[in-house]
Amino acid sequence: MLFRSGGTLGVLLAVALVQRGWRVALVERGQLRGRQQEWNISRRELGVLVQLGLLHQTELEQVIYSEYNPGRIQFMGSDPIWVRDVLNVGVSPVVLLDQLKTKFLAAGGYLLEQTPFTGATIHPNGVQVQADLPLNTRLLIDAMGHNSVMVRQARAGQKPDGICLVVGTCAEGFEANTSGDLLVSFTPLRHQCQYFWEAFPARDGRTTYLRSEEHTSELQSPCNLVCRLLLEKK
Repeated sequence: MLFRSGGTLGVLLAVALVQRGWRVALVERGQLRGRQQEWNISRRELGVLVQLGLLHQTELEQVIYSEYNPGRIQFMGSDPIWVRDVLNVGVSPVVLLDQLKTKFLAAGGYLLEQTPFTGATIHPNGVQVQADLPLNTRLLIDAMGHNSVMVRQARAGQKPDGICLVVGTCAEGFEANTSGDLLVSFTPLRHQCQYFWEAFPARDGRTTYLRSEEHTSELQSPCNLVCRLLLEKK
């Protein structure tokens, strides 16, 4: 059995593996479902899902909620650079993950929802996974992201070199605009910190993110309280 912890990201590989004959268990601490806000990607990247047999072309079209061109890249005082077919397709995570979940179960995958991963013990002949019940597997794949308990153990308390703080929403009330902002900033780099935003046309408004890229050595000022709290939580 191949065991994957982290359903939202893990289901993509889990479907590919179970369709190829592997016995796969997928653990998700909540319900395996996508968020309402669109994910942005390119059609070329999405096409990999069809090439791998995870989705048919008609199913792929069902998950695409919006599409735009071109996208803008611009920093303070510079002329904009316009690019095409980069993060220009808005995908519905709700529809995509529902399709993949259905295919995973239909192919014989074993899904454990509302089941938090708590630990794992490595043995010479495999791994015992601690969830609600102990599970034995030949291979454990961690798909829980940067906040994974296994990642924290591997880092042994070491803080990352940098942090990217992201605040996002689907904003409404903008004038009609068929272009997107891929990487735009009108502020300079200060104290090893750079603020910028992304904005993409979406079905229900405009998907908007404000990002702060910061080196952790500069997280001593009061304005960086949120970043410091996030690092302490890790």
